[in-house]
Amino acid sequence: MPEFILRPARPKDAAAVAEVNITTWRDAYAGLLPEEVINTRKLTPERIDIWQKRIANAAFFYVAETSAGQIVAMAWGAPTDSNDETPWPYQLHALYVLPRYQKRGIGRRLIKKFSAYTDGNPFYLYMLAGNQAAVFYRQTGGIRRPEYDCTHQWQGAETKLELFLFNG
Repeated sequence: MPEFILRPARPKDAAAVAEVNITTWRDAYAGLLPEEVINTRKLTPERIDIWQKRIANAAFFYVAETSAGQIVAMAWGAPTDSNDETPWPYQLHALYVLPRYQKRGIGRRLIKKFSAYTDGNPFYLYMLAGNQAAVFYRQTGGIRRPEYDCTHQWQGAETKLELFLFNG
């Protein structure tokens, strides 16, 4: 089993981060989103640019890297902004682990890293309803807070997002 290091993401990691996002997104949301929505996720210069900007401007953006230098996971979060309707001070915007690297403790380590960033303050994340990651979030201390669930539009497909709260 390869060892993994967690490190802050760098803008030059954007293509690898985009690939982790695309691959994991397609795997996690198959059957939950229409195929035409899933198939729009592609590695394009525009998508790489989006991730490059997110990395450069992020308060917290970590990747997990194999000893061979392959990025296999990422976590991105920040303090909540003034428009946020939840009462918690931090949001984990994204946590993605490539499917073949799941169940190796990487996601758990990234959540702990984000918790340390928050100084142990509560934080939350949204996930697409029906996502199998709900089991993982519960196992890592996430508590479903259905009163904060919301809907989101992905290219015309309305979906339900479920909120999980972590107590830091």
